[in-house]
Amino acid sequence: MGFQANKALSWGGYMDRGMNEEIHFQLKTIIGSSSFSASTRMRDFLRFLVEETLAGRAHQLKAYTIGVEVFKRGKDFDPLVDPVVRVEAGKLRNRLNQYYADNEGSGVDLVRIDIPKGSYVPTFKRISPEKNLPAAEPGFNPVQASIAILPFCNIGNLREIDYLLSGLAEELTMALTKFEDLTVISARGMKGNDGELDRETAALAGQLGVRFMLSGNAQVVDSTIRVRINLTDTATHKILWAEKFERFYNIGNLFDIIDSTVAQVASKIGDSFGWIKRTLYQEFPESKRTSELKAYEAVLSYHHWAANLAEDRFNSAQAALEQAIQADPGYALAHGMLSDIYATRYQWNMEASPELLALAENLANRALILNPQSQYGLWAKGYNCFLRGEADNFFEYARKAISINPADTYLMAVIGVKIAVSGNWHEGRELIQKARRLNPFLPDWYHTADLFYHLVNNDLEKAMQEARQITSPSVCGPMFRTALYGAMGLKREAQKELKLVLKIHPGFQREYKGFLHRMFFNNAIISELVAGFAAAGL
Repeated sequence: MGFQANKALSWGGYMDRGMNEEIHFQLKTIIGSSSFSASTRMRDFLRFLVEETLAGRAHQLKAYTIGVEVFKRGKDFDPLVDPVVRVEAGKLRNRLNQYYADNEGSGVDLVRIDIPKGSYVPTFKRISPEKNLPAAEPGFNPVQASIAILPFCNIGNLREIDYLLSGLAEELTMALTKFEDLTVISARGMKGNDGELDRETAALAGQLGVRFMLSGNAQVVDSTIRVRINLTDTATHKILWAEKFERFYNIGNLFDIIDSTVAQVASKIGDSFGWIKRTLYQEFPESKRTSELKAYEAVLSYHHWAANLAEDRFNSAQAALEQAIQADPGYALAHGMLSDIYATRYQWNMEASPELLALAENLANRALILNPQSQYGLWAKGYNCFLRGEADNFFEYARKAISINPADTYLMAVIGVKIAVSGNWHEGRELIQKARRLNPFLPDWYHTADLFYHLVNNDLEKAMQEARQITSPSVCGPMFRTALYGAMGLKREAQKELKLVLKIHPGFQREYKGFLHRMFFNNAIISELVAGFAAAGL
């Protein structure tokens, strides 16, 4: 059932705020599309009708008002003599119908906007994904990464730590459930396990359908508690990771012991660069066609790309996530990740079109409609605000995304870099340092925050030390080294790096200034880089 404006009720009286936001997003998507890009008149006409309706002035949408406000007719305009409004309204209806026909099944439209015949007041109807996209295949499982948390064994004589071990298992379960792409089972009914995966436990793991199991033991020796935790792959019966945590023990610091242990363990095994994802990366079906990928494999392809930002992985991740949304239109995580992919494509100038940014924004919005607590949905929404220069909104969404799952060191580092280069150096660099403490497997792009900090403080040697740490096959390392070598007066070295930049991104020389303005709020960074590129001969 559609929603139509009427004179008796104001906008807030018949539409919730979420619907209001969805309509605004949909309007941006439509007017930025190829169906409307060639006609300023059609864009202005549609924008006027929608915005007047949202503002509660639908009752004023008459032919005379539209002729004067949109088509710039004079005060003596007579709709009975000059049919411009009626004719253009017919064209607008046809163009809207064509837009939705062209995009049917794409999954990017949140709302259908129509202009009923005989009226100029638009109607709005939420698009039901289930009716517009292919149904998920039988038995479709969006997440392969799954783990059972076994009870921890007390291998000492101090019975009071049983309470600590029970609390530790519960807190680890809750911490790991915050990773959207990880299925977690609390196996309290199973017997404790000190690290070895016996046949009985392995059989039960198969019944539960979990791939990984977390187990461990603890004891108190001379006022020190020693907790050993193991991650086992039930497919191979191998222990993938084991670590011992030692802390001074007394009854008053039980919660500190639990909190510090949980933070490290959750990051090291559940994070994008943790043991579970890295194990699954090695099995990633590189030769498999995108159309054959399951949704969990699409999510893996995103993490695979995030590890080094390689362009071939980027394209594969985008295609896989688009397929995942087609297969499962209710998968919030895939919507958030695909939004991140589109926004990255926009930022890095591979396709810097307003239409692409609008698509990214719609996907982020849909992720949050499907799951308001989606960490990747919140990050995607914040990333879009960053690209639009909306600093306050970016900080709000970014900080909320971190609060949803403080153990996700990948997003913590990404957000830390963005916050730092926005001028909040202390907060951003602290987030990155925290991410590094929790997980040593972060990719090399996190060095960019310290690089730019040293650059704006005119310490080129330290900036270059950070730049040399960026060795992944993306344009980042050679691009920043080009500017730094130029600023240092080392033109030969700068030219060598510039050749690498142009090999990876042939259009860079033409587009780099626009890219810099999309990448940074901070004009000091932009000025330093532009000067460095100029000195390098760009």
